[in-house]
Amino acid sequence: RDPQAWQYRDGAFIASATSSLARDFHVRGSASLEFDLAWTGSFEMILVLYTDVLDRLDYNASSYLVFLGSGFVNVQRVQSGFGVLQLGQSALPELLKKNHAHFELRALKDQSTLELRVDGGPVYRWKDARGLLTQGPGIVFFPQLDNSSGRLSLSDLRVCSWDGPTESEATTNPPPAGDWVRLVNHDQLTGTLRGVHDGKLTVVTAQTQLDIPLSRVTQILLDNAPTNRPPTSPRQTRAFFAGGTILSLQLEQWEGQQVSGQSDIFGHLALRSQPIRRLQFNLDRSAPDDAPPAASAKDEGAWDE
Repeated sequence: RDPQAWQYRDGAFIASATSSLARDFHVRGSASLEFDLAWTGSFEMILVLYTDVLDRLDYNASSYLVFLGSGFVNVQRVQSGFGVLQLGQSALPELLKKNHAHFELRALKDQSTLELRVDGGPVYRWKDARGLLTQGPGIVFFPQLDNSSGRLSLSDLRVCSWDGPTESEATTNPPPAGDWVRLVNHDQLTGTLRGVHDGKLTVVTAQTQLDIPLSRVTQILLDNAPTNRPPTSPRQTRAFFAGGTILSLQLEQWEGQQVSGQSDIFGHLALRSQPIRRLQFNLDRSAPDDAPPAASAKDEGAWDE
């Protein structure tokens, strides 16, 4: 509520005082929330999910409260007229040794479950036996800063409806050979990904070629081919994204917040420029010995001590 407590600078919201940052995201039902957080000293922040009240922390309005702090997470259900129900608390020892982390939080309505993952580590899961409350469309970030030296930075915020697999279903290890695809009905395919055209994914399996509507695809893992394979064109550019994704394409246009180009795998692409952390040109040339090292996406958003 303090207009000076939050400032937007260099792609991040920076909090220097205790005050809320909120928005109506128009998300009801199952949803996914991801963000990067950097802090100085110890920290505590309250996440208010599925709320109708955006200007304050209101225990009379239905919502979920996720208390994040240095070394712990606590989850509570708040229901109007019924008070507060404790869903559980877990230790997050990995946060005691860091000053920045990536958080993934998912609300799965059909399973009445909240899931949290920190920096791609173990999944923490809480079950609401009364059913998931998803009435309010708003999300509130409420940092608890107790001195003038404390700061907290929030960046790379992504909110969307979620109809993909739970973390127990998902995988990060593809088969030893071939590209791997999971469908919404939990079927799995292994083969060679030929490309994406006209809203369809083309996969060649040992038996046949399949053209699968993207609406039926929940997860794609590419074969463990070398990342720095030779470019297919001298005009090819390599883009490095937040989170570690790397994409090679022929860059055609960069206008405002949109980048367009041609990918050997995905065909013509139009991408948002904000998640791009670095571009590498002249891929057919060797890097000079005195070239500076690549910046780590994990280091962005943290402050020098």
